[in-house]
Amino acid sequence: MAKAAKPAAADAEQIVLTIDIGGSHVKILTSAGGEMRRAGSGPGLTPQQMITSVNTLAEG
Repeated sequence: MAKAAKPAAADAEQIVLTIDIGGSHVKILTSAGGEMRRAGSGPGLTPQQMITSVNTLAEG
């Protein structure tokens, strides 16, 4: 059974994370501003490696 999503706090501004998974790069951009960040990808990129890359990019 799927978990119910928790509603956001009324006074909290939501930030959207956009992830573009391309043939040679994984790119992220947030609605909070800043520059696009990217990491290398390719046919050998595993799902776990992609998650690690996105987490690293988002942190910083």
